[in-house]
Amino acid sequence: MKFSIVVPVYNVEPFLGDCLESILTQNYDDYEVICVNDASTDNSLVILQDFIKMNKKIRLINNSVNRGLSFSRNCGIRNASGKYILFVDSDDILCQGALKKLSEEADRYDTDIIYFNMMVKNEGQWAKEKGGPQKKHYKYEGTYTGQELFVKLYQNDQIIVEVWRQLFLKKFIDENNLYFYEGIVHEDALFSVICAMKARQVSYLEQELYIYRRRDGSIMSKLSANRMESCFIVLIELWNFWYSNTFSAEVNEALGRYLKMLFHQFRYMRCYFPEVNTISYGGPAEQFMFTMLTSDDCAHIKSSYLSSAQLKYIKTAEKVIVYGAGRVGIEVIHLLRLENIEADVVAVSNKHINPDNVLGIKIEQIDELTGLEHAVIIAAVTEKYRGEVSNKLKQLGMLDNVIFLQPKDAVL
Repeated sequence: MKFSIVVPVYNVEPFLGDCLESILTQNYDDYEVICVNDASTDNSLVILQDFIKMNKKIRLINNSVNRGLSFSRNCGIRNASGKYILFVDSDDILCQGALKKLSEEADRYDTDIIYFNMMVKNEGQWAKEKGGPQKKHYKYEGTYTGQELFVKLYQNDQIIVEVWRQLFLKKFIDENNLYFYEGIVHEDALFSVICAMKARQVSYLEQELYIYRRRDGSIMSKLSANRMESCFIVLIELWNFWYSNTFSAEVNEALGRYLKMLFHQFRYMRCYFPEVNTISYGGPAEQFMFTMLTSDDCAHIKSSYLSSAQLKYIKTAEKVIVYGAGRVGIEVIHLLRLENIEADVVAVSNKHINPDNVLGIKIEQIDELTGLEHAVIIAAVTEKYRGEVSNKLKQLGMLDNVIFLQPKDAVL
């Protein structure tokens, strides 16, 4: 059997049917579907049982109690009989023709991992804020080692951690004993990076094969103390992995930047949960590190960028533009994402001296933007450049819909 498609299921009654239909109607037949029901309390199990009656490709595993996404994925890995493993979240959609295209790519190259493109489908409040589906395009030809492609992705601010954008050779997973860290969210951020570091050969298929449904009730749309602690765990686990291995200078630079991003995410999350002083992870050393990383009064980090009133206003805008592609701009994008706000464009004064995108968001020339009547522009620069940016926006007649950061915008 060529593919084992692992589908973890937990309380996704409104979306599960669409997900399974997208898999079972593929124009390719050599696969199995392993659905791991994580003790759902809605009608997800009933839906699964109905599909099993109609299609023998589905294998059902029931967790007696809720164990979390990582446990369910690991259960799928252990029960997979296919040569390759594909992870599909049960509220998402596999594009038509995806399995056939992945099969052809797998036959073309002898790879441990195949990466591919995706589309984003916004739901609920996300749809109100952002409109319809959004494509994310990347292009990398040929084959690379996992570390080589990781560096290239890092250089373009496009590091891929979502496991549902990757096809894994099961032999590669088994031989390297690769499993998801259980009991956390952000598990992809740990698993995918370690896989990339260990992969002998990888390729990138430049086609959209997956539709990610971004919705209000999903795990990653909710800010929680568990999410904050999970980010800390990923940060420390990756640090330990990095410390225990030797890499090239280019890989070290990419890993360092990736850990720095995780650190900033953790610090921002910490601002929402200042009362959390202990963690359940690790021992005295990990507790000491947690205390050290959160020793400052981090409430100023959040407020030093955007006030609650500003964030509320931004959420009502039809279009969100971050003006600035530097350190502050990147940190503002992270902060917005923690508030479930996705910037539409990163604007700069001269796009020719900047990369094509920042954190997957396209960079555009500020004076080439149109349709800004209902947009909000966040001037993501430090005090040093505020006057210059203000004059530029005044020349363009855009000052009326600009938000400037708080005075302490250089605290990080």
